[in-house]
Amino acid sequence: MKYDFQTIVDRRNVGAFKWEEMRRIDPTVGDDIVPLSVADMEFKNPPEIIEGLKHYLDGAVLGYTEPTCLLYTSPSPRDRQKSRMPSSA
Repeated sequence: MKYDFQTIVDRRNVGAFKWEEMRRIDPTVGDDIVPLSVADMEFKNPPEIIEGLKHYLDGAVLGYTEPTCLLYTSPSPRDRQKSRMPSSA
């Protein structure tokens, strides 16, 4: 796979936490400063991620739903115990 690591996505003024927090702390900080406080992506998402989301959203109904067995089968046993999830679904 070939990924685009050349195109920089401007995440300023779109609610990206690291940029908003930096400006909140110091509104006078220059545009040439990149905050390293949070590992937020500054690159385009890989095409496989975009296509996977599109595929899911094409068949999904976005609303209030109850958890399915998939929710309980995905986490590891350690995660289940830590969050008190049922051990079998």
